[in-house]
Formats: sequence, structure tokens, C-alpha cells
Amino acid sequence: MTALHCRNLVPPDSNFTFTLTVTPASKFPKPQTFPSRESSACPSFHTLSDSLPLTPNLLFQIHHPTSDTPLTSLTLIESDLAYLGNSLKLIESFPINCLVLQLHDGRIYGSNESFLNNEFGTPPETVEIEEHHAHYVPPTILPEVKGNKGAMLGEKDERKEMIEVYCRLKREGREGKRRLQIEERALREEEEEITSLTSEINEAISAVQLVSQQTEKVTNLLSHRQNLLKSTTFLLQTRQITLLTSLRTFFPIRKISVSTWTIRGLNITKPYEETEEAGSAWGIVVHLLTMISKYLDLPMRYKLLSNSSRSAVQDGNRIWPLFGRGLTEGIRALEMCVEGVLRGRDIESKEGHVLGKVEELFVRCEAREERCDELGMRYSSE
Repeated sequence: MTALHCRNLVPPDSNFTFTLTVTPASKFPKPQTFPSRESSACPSFHTLSDSLPLTPNLLFQIHHPTSDTPLTSLTLIESDLAYLGNSLKLIESFPINCLVLQLHDGRIYGSNESFLNNEFGTPPETVEIEEHHAHYVPPTILPEVKGNKGAMLGEKDERKEMIEVYCRLKREGREGKRRLQIEERALREEEEEITSLTSEINEAISAVQLVSQQTEKVTNLLSHRQNLLKSTTFLLQTRQITLLTSLRTFFPIRKISVSTWTIRGLNITKPYEETEEAGSAWGIVVHLLTMISKYLDLPMRYKLLSNSSRSAVQDGNRIWPLFGRGLTEGIRALEMCVEGVLRGRDIESKEGHVLGKVEELFVRCEAREERCDELGMRYSSE
């Protein structure tokens, strides 16, 4: 394949092709004409698509399509053909063993190692080729080659091998570049994913910190309210015990014997008797239990009707008086009320007399009062 550089031969806007007429010295009896086409890689070159029998003394003639007169011509000599297996680096645009000709002011110049002429590769031409072909190699002046065809063939094979190595390295470079681009793209995707995960983790950490702060606030508030509840409970218990102590002072209970107890000096003897004194004493007991129920905020099992010596116990529509007839049922209901108060304060009593059970309630409450006093001193010291 032969490429022709046609600059300065015709105006740039002339859209026509050239023909290359080859007149061999020995093989062909008449010239052969090969049409040329414009190179897609470098528009300033025209290439011949058909193979040429390049032998010594070939006559190259450039013809205009509308004229029979050659524009220029050149006869190849044997020394020129020695470099047809050239090392031209324009691998992507021109095949191996191509011949590149330059037409300039009616003269023809060859490319690197195609012709022994150093005028090809002037600065304007070099810049133009470098723009389209990054691996352009400027021409060099070589000594004239004479004889020794074996050496020329060896040099040709060496150059061919070098070009093959170059092409292989270039392919490997392209493959490496492609793989590098894939790796870079994968790396960017991983970086974006890591950035997204990092953002999510930071948001989660911020949410956890916010929840931790809120939890700490709630914990502090709960601790404060627990302390307040303890203090309030302590004050309430202290107040209850103080009121019970006052009741014990107002309604003193004394033990006379195993079966006889007094309240405010009025005797109640077991087995219980129906006397006027006993009726008054039962009225005081009913009043005392009513006050204890209010102070300790404990409900009674039955409703107590306090009416001095005419007091009674009510269960729905039934009323058991604590005087006269029905005294036994009334006292039994009253004892159940006392048992309920003791259970409400977690007190177990072995006393069989009603007043004995009430007295035990007072004693246990006074013992708790002493513990409350100790706790109060401890709180005040803290």
C-alpha cells in the first residue's frame, strides 16, 4: 500500500482523487494505474488500496483526472527498496511495509527509512503528524545500502519483530488501562458506598447519643421523683405514727388480767357481758377503730356505726348492735375489723381480747416510730 501526501499540489477545497501510474522496468510491458483514496485518519494523505509490485526502477507518476500530463514523477532505485520494510510508527493508520510519499512543489520525498532524504519531517509536517499520530518518529539519514541482501533481510526481520513486540506491548497497555479504568470505577463505587455507610453510621450514632441524653434525663428525673416519693412516704408514715401515738394517749388501754382489759378506765371482760359499762367501752372502741382507719387509710371490712354506748356494726342491710341482744355477733364482726387493720399493717397478733389486739397495734407502731426517727436523723445528716 502506498500513501501520498498531496498538500501544496492542489487547492485544499479541490475534491478529487489522484491516480498513481507505475511503469515497471522489466516485469510489466505497460503502465498500471491505481486509484487513490483519502485517508480517514489523516486527511492530508491519500492511500492506494491495491498492492503494488514494488521492484527497482518503478516509475511513479501523479496524474490529474482531467489531464494526461503527469504532475510529477519519480523512479525508485534499488537502494530505496531496501527500506520498504520500514519502522514507521504510524501503526494505527498505515500497515507495516507501507511506502509514504510526499509531494511538495513538484518533488517527491519519502518517509522515515523509505527514502534517503532528510527534508521530510519539516516542523509544520512534524507537528501535523504528531497531532494525528502520537508515535511519529522523525526521519534519519542512513548510509546508502549496497549489496548484502541477507543483512537487509535480517534487519527487516528484526524490525518486524520489534514492531510486533511494540504492538503486543501496546495491546497489553490498552488492556492494562482498561482494567485500571474498571478498578478505578469499582474503587469509586466502593468509596461512594463507604461514604453512604459512614453517613448512615454517623446518623445512627447521633440518634443513639440523643436517645442516651434523653434516657439520662429521664433517669435523673426518675431518681429525683423516687427520692421525693421516699421522703413523702417517710413523712406520711411519721405523721401516721404520730397520730396513732396521740390516739393511744387519748384512749389509754390497760391490761388488768388475762380476760379483763380497760379502755379509758372502762372494763371489758371476756367472756363479754351485756352491761352498761361494757356498752360504753364498746362505743369507745368503735370510735377508736374509726379514727385508726382514717389515719392509716385502711378500709374496714364492715361499716362501724359510732354512737357512744349504742354503737353497732353494719354489713349491708344487717346491723349487729354492741349492746343488748346481738352483742355476740356484733363483737365477732368488730374483731374481724380489728384483724383487717392488723393485716393491713403486716402485724400478726396472738392476743385473744379485742383491746389486746388494738394495744399490740399501738406498740408496733411506736416501734416503727423509733425507726422513723433514726431514718429522719440519717436523712438530715445526708
